[in-house]
Amino acid sequence: ESISAWSGASFANVESNPVSVSGNISQNSEPLTSVEITVPVLSSYAFYGATCIKTVVIAESVTTLSQYSLNGLSALENFVFNASDMNDLTQNNGVLTGVASESKNLKLTVGENAQRIPAYLLCSVEGAEGYLSSVEFAGVSTVKEVGVSAFGRTGKLIELALPKSIENIAVGALRGCYALEDVTLPFVGTSLTK
Repeated sequence: ESISAWSGASFANVESNPVSVSGNISQNSEPLTSVEITVPVLSSYAFYGATCIKTVVIAESVTTLSQYSLNGLSALENFVFNASDMNDLTQNNGVLTGVASESKNLKLTVGENAQRIPAYLLCSVEGAEGYLSSVEFAGVSTVKEVGVSAFGRTGKLIELALPKSIENIAVGALRGCYALEDVTLPFVGTSLTK
């Protein structure tokens, strides 16, 4: 309950959020290493700079990740996306900027309730290296769409196997994924990008 309240708290800027100063967020006097976001709208700067968080789970009920809400989670290793109908993010939204800069490897797991991967969800900002290194879809995936630049500039992603449920891959969904060697498209099979 306290995490839900924090997730919806309103911060005017990064300096108004105490987490961004300390780098820690605790629950019951223990550093929070895993957080499940269940509120429909994750507020701007909500977990900005929380360097202790290693796992973020986006629940089915989440519709909006506001600017800079998960920025600077340098220890992030696992990002579980299960939102059934999330709004697209804007270019250079800062939501996941600076994540996984310590681990250098970010695993995305797309849950069975996710209907689409929103535009710019994991797109690194210009000039920053993206640390997305693996993407897994739930066994019975219902994802129908990959949005514009959803995986843009994710420099460590080597292979991607999209599920059979995919119907649309937006322009630039994989823009700047220069390490990508194998892409499996359900309607084509495996194709090399290099």
